[in-house]
Amino acid sequence: MNSGGKSFEVDFVIVKQKSMSGGIEIGVGEAKDTGGEIEQADIDNLLRFVDAVTDKDIKCYPIFSKTADRFQASELERFGELADKGIPFIVINNPQLDHYFPNWATWTSNTRYKYASSLEEMAHNTIYRYSKMRWVVRLASILKYSKIARQMKLTDKQIKEYQTIFEKEYGEKIPREEAEESARNLINFMELMLKLAHKEHLRKQRLEKEPEGFHIEGQGYNCMICSNTISDQETWYDKYGIKCLICQEAVKKKKIPVSALKNRDSWYSDNELKWKLDIKRSTINRLIREGELKPRLILNSNGKTHCQLFLLKENPSLVAKKPAPQA
Repeated sequence: MNSGGKSFEVDFVIVKQKSMSGGIEIGVGEAKDTGGEIEQADIDNLLRFVDAVTDKDIKCYPIFSKTADRFQASELERFGELADKGIPFIVINNPQLDHYFPNWATWTSNTRYKYASSLEEMAHNTIYRYSKMRWVVRLASILKYSKIARQMKLTDKQIKEYQTIFEKEYGEKIPREEAEESARNLINFMELMLKLAHKEHLRKQRLEKEPEGFHIEGQGYNCMICSNTISDQETWYDKYGIKCLICQEAVKKKKIPVSALKNRDSWYSDNELKWKLDIKRSTINRLIREGELKPRLILNSNGKTHCQLFLLKENPSLVAKKPAPQA
């Protein structure tokens, strides 16, 4: 595929005509073996594909598949970020691959679509599942994380306790297999969170000596403004978070106001207008030309568009369309 000036490959594509409402569904997939990892670059590539083909009559969904019993903590975090952004996607691993009806393996009787017959329904189920998997971190203290982490083995009592809490919280029962998987995901997730918390603590300490900010080492970071993947010298970290150098320069020149850094709900990116409000890119460009939308245009060193921000205070027409925050 060639999209957005970048070339990349995809592992499989599914094309399906929707039987009732018409239109076309497309699934574009990344496939990994047991030892592989779905990285941020894989996700970004599939989202480029989705952005290129999605139309009013064509819905496209990224599919992340892996021949493993469970995903790594880093993968779960990336999936959780997609769910938080409201981007529909589908995840498949061994529990789903081993069943003729994939949802039977991991979904409860109250899941939206136990007999999912479309990619849209599979995506709904995925969001349902991963939004709960991120909630599961709240159970850390109840499940005595530190003890479990040392043992790396869940007892029957701990699994039953998990099932009890889940039923009380959601009003539905969770099968033992799913409860055990979710609890193990909790362990992996908490390990990741502890590592990230430690790194963040060290960065805060360093900020006391370098209050203007600094580069951070490592790969796979995302800019808090444009969401581009950045690494090492491409990064800039200060009290507001991690930014790419282009967005950091825009902050210095006040193209991006400090209020946008403090309150992420005060603006939309151009991609979010498409994903969250279902406004096509051609429509966005037309509304900009007509003056109905006023973007904050961020340019790169070559004078080309790096990203666009639509501040709610400068675009009051978007305020009424903004989805209410989820509980």
